[in-house]
Amino acid sequence: STLGLQISAAMDARVRNVDSSGEAIAIMQRSHGNSEGRCTWEVCEVSQLSRLNSVPNGGFDAVIDKGLVDSLIHGGAYLAASYVQAAADLLSPGGVLVSISDETASCSRESFLQSALHGFGGFSENW
Repeated sequence: STLGLQISAAMDARVRNVDSSGEAIAIMQRSHGNSEGRCTWEVCEVSQLSRLNSVPNGGFDAVIDKGLVDSLIHGGAYLAASYVQAAADLLSPGGVLVSISDETASCSRESFLQSALHGFGGFSENW
């Protein structure tokens, strides 16, 4: 996706693009690697998000999830909640987590995200 490039250009921001697919990252690096350092691409598994927290000022201003929460919810609320909490942990104070979805049942998804972010709901591996 070129979302990171679009954000970088529109907001004059540095963007770190992450995907679990090495092939997708390689394609983006070949196609857009000349973004003058404004965009970087790297492979990272969902379970390894904490390793991304090596930004100079202690966190990201924003984390944008593009459909991953949707996929993870289908695998179980515990996994999805763990991802949302790990993504939120990457944020600097005042940072925002944006989750983009094409699912139609947004009501239940919204309450899931609020519960995951605020630690309510008692998610467990068997939930």
